[in-house]
Amino acid sequence: MQMRIRQAEGQLKNLESATGQQEIKLEKASPDTLKAYRWLLENEDRFEKQVFGPPIVTCSITDPKFAEAVESLFQKNDFTTFTTQTRNDFRTLQRELLGTMKLHDISIRTCSLPLDGMTAPMPNDQLRQLGFDGWAKDFLTGPDPVLAMLCSEKNLHATPVGLHDISEEAFNRLEDGPLSSWVSGKNSYQVTRRREYGPGAKSTRVRQVQPAKVWTSQPVDQNLKRDLEEKIAGWREQIQDLKDRLKSEETIGLKIKEELEQTIREMVILHVSPSFHPFAKSFHRKKSRRTKMPNKQRILSTGQSQRKSVCLLFFIFLLSPGHV
Repeated sequence: MQMRIRQAEGQLKNLESATGQQEIKLEKASPDTLKAYRWLLENEDRFEKQVFGPPIVTCSITDPKFAEAVESLFQKNDFTTFTTQTRNDFRTLQRELLGTMKLHDISIRTCSLPLDGMTAPMPNDQLRQLGFDGWAKDFLTGPDPVLAMLCSEKNLHATPVGLHDISEEAFNRLEDGPLSSWVSGKNSYQVTRRREYGPGAKSTRVRQVQPAKVWTSQPVDQNLKRDLEEKIAGWREQIQDLKDRLKSEETIGLKIKEELEQTIREMVILHVSPSFHPFAKSFHRKKSRRTKMPNKQRILSTGQSQRKSVCLLFFIFLLSPGHV
């Protein structure tokens, strides 16, 4: 129970830190991935090159205004995937997480391409003339291998992002140009081209940008905080109840022990050393007057009686609370 309290107190403390809040978001997205991430932090030395945790905890947005636009380009697995830099590390991580730990909701990707090799398809000044603020990659920070993996998978280095809607002329140029996706204003656009059917064979899918949930500053989850505080208080109350019960039982045990010790002392005086107790002395005197035994028989009888008394005392002693 003390361990539960320490874990809950750690979670409570994490609620106040940026890292802790991101781990909570990771747990909500995929509890298995959080377990895997914590294992990775403790076993980094088992890999040939550094293995990186999910972008949800290793990356962040450079400007909160662009969080919605960047997140609109991602699916769930993009937020929770691990990044390895070699095939051997991929197999090692996969074997541990899926085989040994029996985790299920796990995504692992390998990327050995350098981030510098992910170049934009047009100059930045030309991009701004179309009404964009920059490329999606420009608004995301994190380890280079993770960013390179995201660029490789999601084309972030070739996806324009703008906070405002673009003109119709710019829209037409983009549809006819080399870019396949962009975000402008509150919408994201995905162009699909079928060049085998001619230059006009294309379709554009438009989706509304949703509020950011991952890379955004949010107040502490008060419900979660209250739940943790109540659990900690309840566990501490249980521990105190147990301590009180143990103390009460210990007091009762000590009292019984004292009574037994007193009984043993009285029996020692009565049966082993009758000369020290007036009643015992009188009892033995009367008994001796009623029955006259030969000296040898009396000695044997007295020895047997004492042995019985010692055995009885030893038996009672074994039954005392300290020896049961």
